[in-house]
Amino acid sequence: EKLLSMYASNELIKLLGRKNKSEVTSLLKESNVFFLLSTYEGQSFALTEALANGMLCVVSDIPGNMQLVKHMQNGFIFNLQHQEESTEELRKLLSNRSQVKEIASNARDYAVANLNTSVIAHRIMDEITDL
Repeated sequence: EKLLSMYASNELIKLLGRKNKSEVTSLLKESNVFFLLSTYEGQSFALTEALANGMLCVVSDIPGNMQLVKHMQNGFIFNLQHQEESTEELRKLLSNRSQVKEIASNARDYAVANLNTSVIAHRIMDEITDL
């Protein structure tokens, strides 16, 4: 909490507190880029929502993120071990609006095809019935 309050005074960072589903969707639509640079996360529901909302998702290179995001296809994988190089590559990407739009569109397409509940339920049933 102490660390978060330190960032609260930064004009670029807004701590909004707890939000319901419709508020989150609205905030995602107002945003340009979704960052998830965690070093220890499993598969993130927040990342799933951002992909489904067709956002450019910038994620750390940890297994949970890399299961969903393919670098420069449906998102951007930030290499935590080589931050300067990743930062420069991201800077170049963000200066190319058409490429950002294409990646964001691919994110939405990926989420619709792979992350909706009916697709996941069918995959689970396929696994169960193959036993």
